Amino acid sequence: MARDNSPKERQLEHLMRKLNNRASYDRILIVSEGSKTEPNYFSEIRATYRLRTANIVVQHSELGTEPIQVVKYAKELFESGDRHKNIQRRAFEQIYAVFDRDDHSTYFDALNLVTLLDGRLRNDNKQNVSLVGTGMKSNPGVAAKMFKTLADNGINISMISTSTIRTSVVIEGERLQDALRCLHTAFGLDSDEVFQETQLSGKELAAKAAKGR
Repeated sequence: MARDNSPKERQLEHLMRKLNNRASYDRILIVSEGSKTEPNYFSEIRATYRLRTANIVVQHSELGTEPIQVVKYAKELFESGDRHKNIQRRAFEQIYAVFDRDDHSTYFDALNLVTLLDGRLRNDNKQNVSLVGTGMKSNPGVAAKMFKTLADNGINISMISTSTIRTSVVIEGERLQDALRCLHTAFGLDSDEVFQETQLSGKELAAKAAKGR
């Protein structure tokens, strides 16, 4: 059967490729033994390199500072999540337990547990979807339109991250194509006109959405 290569399908495929590339950033959980120094250190790195908070979560171990306790807390936080910290269960692709060797008696026990767990924990197959445009924060109607569009199509949002040029949400992986299709339509990108990529400002996106184009 011949492949449908209409302008509408080409536009959608182009958008999917772009958003799939953005969604390739792994969600990372970092659990440290310290409650101040290490979390602050990693938070500064995240800010310096402008990494999205939806992708990197830094927490200190609440089970204690022994290496084995840090690893066990990382496993517990991954498997169960923490609604008070707004952390969803199994919401990460990578987990790091950070601790000093020092004279800890459980150092090698911790390494053995990490080896045992490596590759055996399964996540929730979440995906990031981002809307990009200059002046995003000064035009909150754009983000509101995005959230409403996803909600109207029964697509649940697990996490939200915003910046001056980007609004990102984390959704169920199996709904990625549905999300791309409905957002494509909501922001007027599924017309039969030949698609030409351009970076629109938040105000321009809001205007297009208001017109229903």
